[in-house]
Amino acid sequence: MVAVVCGASRWPSGSFTASTAFAITARGWRDYFLLEGGLGIPEENLLWMFDRDSSSDEQLARVGEFLRERSTSLRCARGEGLLVFFIYIGHGTFIDAKSDYIVLLGARGHLENLPSFIRVADVAGLMEEAVSRSSRIIVLDSCFAGAAVSSFMSDPAVLEGIKVQQMLDLDPMSTGVSVLCAASKDDPAQFDDQGRYTLFGNAVLTVLWRGVPGNAKRLSLRRVCRDARNLLGSAALPTPEVHSPKQSDCDPADVDIFPNRRSPRFEWHTKYLGEAKPVVLSRPDAPPDVPAPPGSPEPTKPETLRSRGWKFPVIVVLAAFVVVGSLLAGGIPQVINRSPATEGFDTTLIGADADDRGCATDAQVLRATEDNPDFLLEIIWSAQCDTAWARTTWRGVPGLPEAIEARVYPKGHDPTGPDARVARKPNIGFVKTGMVERGSRGSVCAVGSVTVDGRGSPSPVELCG
Repeated sequence: MVAVVCGASRWPSGSFTASTAFAITARGWRDYFLLEGGLGIPEENLLWMFDRDSSSDEQLARVGEFLRERSTSLRCARGEGLLVFFIYIGHGTFIDAKSDYIVLLGARGHLENLPSFIRVADVAGLMEEAVSRSSRIIVLDSCFAGAAVSSFMSDPAVLEGIKVQQMLDLDPMSTGVSVLCAASKDDPAQFDDQGRYTLFGNAVLTVLWRGVPGNAKRLSLRRVCRDARNLLGSAALPTPEVHSPKQSDCDPADVDIFPNRRSPRFEWHTKYLGEAKPVVLSRPDAPPDVPAPPGSPEPTKPETLRSRGWKFPVIVVLAAFVVVGSLLAGGIPQVINRSPATEGFDTTLIGADADDRGCATDAQVLRATEDNPDFLLEIIWSAQCDTAWARTTWRGVPGLPEAIEARVYPKGHDPTGPDARVARKPNIGFVKTGMVERGSRGSVCAVGSVTVDGRGSPSPVELCG
């Protein structure tokens, strides 16, 4: 995936309310796209530009440069085979005419009462020029976001009928544009008065991180919008909308893209609560709790969402490339020394997929090595499940390996023995194993390999962590 995150949480001019809610929501999106528990895109495919003080011209130029460079590197001419997400979080408003919708940046502009801004029509034009053969999903978390939909419409005569490569194990989808809006063209969006998140951003990220009941393995943008709308609930709140102003043979909003995680107790924003600063309102009502996931019992006492209107900016452009593997955004690894036969360990986790069992929500990289230049080998650990698994990500260019493999096993055991968990796939950019028990520090080891031109290229040494 290719991702660009732009925007601001404060503005140098004009009467635009600053809030930590914008920055925390932007970081929540970044986590969702980078972490293995989310979509797990490689870090080099993310351009983070949030709270930068560069001008609109500089930011547009950088976004265009980044999209072209990544398209070239991934061998996706003009975006062919890419799914591009453009996510804007921030203040949105109008200039000159109701149809001229703009998003505001954190730099000073040439107008005294208005910071630097980007016309959404310019963003649409830039993406059409740089990645015209891509499919695009636009997420606008800003006031009056519905007014931006017309900017992404184009003459049907110029629509490309090029199929996008199979992505995330989904059926191929055609070029097109879908827009998810926080509010209609006439409504302001809102943020939490404690500065924890935007209400729209929280609802969408809650659906994405927690998942929904049922057997669906993946969710479409339209389903995410519907469930986010249900979480917001109150008639007093703006209603999220999804539009598809440009299509070829397929509506991107109907394609099942997002993994259905089924982690109903996960709260994506908890790690950022220390950064949240309340916004002083005219009424000191308490903020709501994080909405319950779809299908949860109704609370005995109705909750109200007390918050403030806003119009604000972040541009996130995210593009997914089917064959590029995950790269975890990790922190400092935690260490819990436990014996391999930890009492109470759920043995049904052995061999299971970390995402399917909800163990990827706190995943972090324990050890990583690039000793073999053809691939990145990682050992990933879940503290809540006390499990580990291995992941191998192809780094060679051009093309894909004939096969890619990862193995994880208890230290001192045979990598080819019955205690090892092995994943091997042909013609793909990354692979991860099922889980083994983590146990004490250094108790798990991994090896990886790729096959290129009939020649195996294994890890020079085992990796333990």
